[in-house]
Amino acid sequence: MFPEKEVEVITNIQPSEQIETTLPLQESNQKDYEKHHEDDLSISLKAEEVSKEGGEWDLLLEKLSEWKKSKKLKNQAKRFQQIALLFACLLLLASIVKIYGGFISGISKLPIAPGIFELVGTIWLIWFSISKLLRSKDRQDLLSEIRTRKNALLGDPDKET
Repeated sequence: MFPEKEVEVITNIQPSEQIETTLPLQESNQKDYEKHHEDDLSISLKAEEVSKEGGEWDLLLEKLSEWKKSKKLKNQAKRFQQIALLFACLLLLASIVKIYGGFISGISKLPIAPGIFELVGTIWLIWFSISKLLRSKDRQDLLSEIRTRKNALLGDPDKET
């Protein structure tokens, strides 16, 4: 809005002194501000007490000690532990899947293994169909078992309402 001007920095200010300065407005903006403001903009600043040894370092140490004493550090450490545990579990799971995949691909390279797996799967499907799906009572028992496990996993929809 205003053109940038060089600012003179005053370094020998006492804490109780007050600085006042007047900055002229840019001529093009002056017409807009004449209705609501004076021709000059006044700025008043009060000097604050500044440590002679570098207050930034002391302020940083003070903030660090407050942070260390607060419970935020403990909460952040617990959160970091949870995240690290989750990452470790995911890494372990990925390693197990990789090893299992290597084991299965190694077995599938054997000439007779895929045929044997297919035969075993077919035999199991026939046994399951005969023992669980042939009779009506067995089918009802199987369906009730499936519903029970589904409700245990997802929650019972009748109890939620």
